[in-house]
Amino acid sequence: MLQANIKPGAPMLHDLVFSAYLHAEGSTTLATPSQMLLLQEQSAFYRVRRRNKPLEPLPPVKIQNYSVDYRVLDPQFKAREARGGPPATLEFAVAAFDEDGKVLNGIVNDGVPEASTQPAENKAGLYRLHQSLIVPVNAKSIRVGVRDRMNDRMGTLEVPLPLEPVRRASATH
Repeated sequence: MLQANIKPGAPMLHDLVFSAYLHAEGSTTLATPSQMLLLQEQSAFYRVRRRNKPLEPLPPVKIQNYSVDYRVLDPQFKAREARGGPPATLEFAVAAFDEDGKVLNGIVNDGVPEASTQPAENKAGLYRLHQSLIVPVNAKSIRVGVRDRMNDRMGTLEVPLPLEPVRRASATH
């Protein structure tokens, strides 16, 4: 259900509100052979296999690493848990697309509620998740989404690429 709403240009969904901090990590690099194997499983890199002729590895492409840090705090989750109901099961997805809308890379992960180590803190209904994605530099957009599996409420957003890498402030004493 979420993957259908992750397509580039699809309408943004706001049934489930979340925040996502998306940023580039480091500078562009040439993909390693293992990273190329991951990328060639995606539709933009798909190649037809020929009988009696093994596929040769794709030549490395320039990639950029991106990170997404999600935060979901929904009053419905907190109320459900207060009534003794099961915690929500969230699905988090991120995908990068080229200018033709083909998937360059994407991942989907499940999220679990955040547990607090402090008994005084009430974190019922709070979900956080970190995802990392390698993206070829020709990507035009990244789309992220979150879905509550219990009732199919979803939220999505799309970000044009490229993003500037995060610059860390340094202090001298």
